[in-house]
Amino acid sequence: MSVRFDHLAVAAEDKRQSARFLTNLLGLPDPSASGPFLSVTLDDGVRLDYAEPGIAFPGQHYALLVSDDVFDHALERIKADGRQGADVGAARDQPEPAAGSLLPLRLSAATRY
Repeated sequence: MSVRFDHLAVAAEDKRQSARFLTNLLGLPDPSASGPFLSVTLDDGVRLDYAEPGIAFPGQHYALLVSDDVFDHALERIKADGRQGADVGAARDQPEPAAGSLLPLRLSAATRY
């Protein structure tokens, strides 16, 4: 039997705005409704299921591996929006990845809606 990651519930103050932020940032397909969740499907089929828990929740941290072109697009979007808190600069400061490898894109609680 193999094991693979399927989905993750992501707490959001506004699930629509949060899911749209991520899809626009990374150039992903529009979110889709799935019961009480708004799902963002990543290229490998893993879903991020945005939910509004209705309670205060601590900051969250997610790290996604992205290609150079997605990273550059995301960084430009963040700069253009004047958004603070996305920990993308540190990812570029790491030792140069091997050709064809993916770069980490870390999103912190400051990017949440």
